[in-house]
Amino acid sequence: MLQLLISPARGWEDISAAGVAPGRLTRAGFYPLLAVAVISCLVKLIYKNDPAYTFIPALIAAVITFTKYFVTLFLASYAFSIFMPSIAGSANTQFKNLTCITYCLGILVLINILSNLLPIDLVIVTMLPLYVIFVVFKAARYLDVENEREGQFMILSILTLIAPPYIISFIFNHLVHLT
Repeated sequence: MLQLLISPARGWEDISAAGVAPGRLTRAGFYPLLAVAVISCLVKLIYKNDPAYTFIPALIAAVITFTKYFVTLFLASYAFSIFMPSIAGSANTQFKNLTCITYCLGILVLINILSNLLPIDLVIVTMLPLYVIFVVFKAARYLDVENEREGQFMILSILTLIAPPYIISFIFNHLVHLT
């Protein structure tokens, strides 16, 4: 994943060469990383100087964090299985789709962990998901997306992979504040 962050094009080449099964990747990589993200929501209790931020709001944040990435994993998997064959053609496989989804969501989870562990809110951390869009763009070649269909691929990726965690988080946070 570090190679993917430093040089996305080279990272996707390394991922292609490694050929790790997506199921193993999610079990051994994504789910433990998601668990760390959930725990990082509770770590904020140690240094957050807000008297309203007690155990219950931290627990709610942890549940929202888990839910938004878990739901996005399956939403993106479903959407990619439906739309990617028409975008990438017959060379595209579900194996590559799930690998791409898992790595890109993993980067979003890392950004969430970083955001939770920093004692202050930094604009640069808020803007890091834009870098994930670049990483997804570089995945087009890994997924065998034809050049004239890269726009469709990016729209699909943004709508099903990058936007849902933020939309789900917004909805749940809004519902929590209504009660």
